[in-house]
Amino acid sequence: MRRVICILVAAILLLSLCGCSSSNLDSSVSFFYCRTPDEYQYFKANGVISSEERDLTGHTSDLHYMISLYLAGPLEESLTSPFPKKTRLLDVRHAGQYIDIELTDLGGSLSDSEFSLAAACLAQTCMNFTGSTSVTLKSGIRNITITSDNIVLHDTISQDSPKGG
Repeated sequence: MRRVICILVAAILLLSLCGCSSSNLDSSVSFFYCRTPDEYQYFKANGVISSEERDLTGHTSDLHYMISLYLAGPLEESLTSPFPKKTRLLDVRHAGQYIDIELTDLGGSLSDSEFSLAAACLAQTCMNFTGSTSVTLKSGIRNITITSDNIVLHDTISQDSPKGG
């Protein structure tokens, strides 16, 4: 009888450990950030943008919380936030396949290309988190819409292509 009870207790403990690991998988999300320049991987997919997994236990459906946590920056040293540290989330609206995000005015702190790169990182993060297909990012007078159809996360030019053409 004791042997049966010991086996039963061991099985319950094993199942409870499995339950813990699966709940962690369900509450994690990929945050996309820029690689630090010394970590760029030229001619590879995700050569400039990479991701890290973040745990959102207790906030798995809270888009506002997720974006605020994203703006706090990456944990991995090989990644860097494309947004200035002072960037804050002002508003977020999620309706079906569309997300509208308004951030503090970044003014001249990002060039147009840097703003596009930052928007691509945040859009990819939001699309993975919600399953949405379109993210519009507004900051001051800047406004960009990124869809799952127009986002390109790697350079498609071959190494053998002639320079300048």
